Amino acid sequence: SEFARHDKLGHFVFYFVFVFLWGNYVFHNRQTRNRTLFFLFCTALILGGIMELFQELFTERRTADIFDMLANLVGTLAGIGVLYLYKKQLWKSKNI
Repeated sequence: SEFARHDKLGHFVFYFVFVFLWGNYVFHNRQTRNRTLFFLFCTALILGGIMELFQELFTERRTADIFDMLANLVGTLAGIGVLYLYKKQLWKSKNI
């Protein structure tokens, strides 16, 4: 349905922006490390999983949806990928 497509797009956009902005903040306050990217990835996925679980357990009109979690995952990966490329380009421009 039309709502389902918009819902998944919303999940993707939220996690993309969430990871990119949070990661950008972290990287401006400490050195870029792969461990930090992994932490961002895990935190975003855990947060998404907990929110889906809470929807299932504590609401009557919402249910957990594996496709919402998949959209969260893809948004998280895209956010980390763009963040990595952005930081790499920023680092290159500062060392020229």
